[in-house]
Amino acid sequence: MTVIVKKDATKAEFQKLLDSLPSQRPKFDARRFLGTVKVSQSPMDIQRKLRDEWK
Repeated sequence: MTVIVKKDATKAEFQKLLDSLPSQRPKFDARRFLGTVKVSQSPMDIQRKLRDEWK
């Protein structure tokens, strides 16, 4: 959503515009995926392999 704030808007008008916006969706919680990916190699080895693909 785009909100246009005019240059001469007062602080009260600006706050009114902010209050009129719909509430934000919940933020992404990456912690729920913590430890769920099982890898057979060291993460550093995987990263080196991926970086070497560009050569």
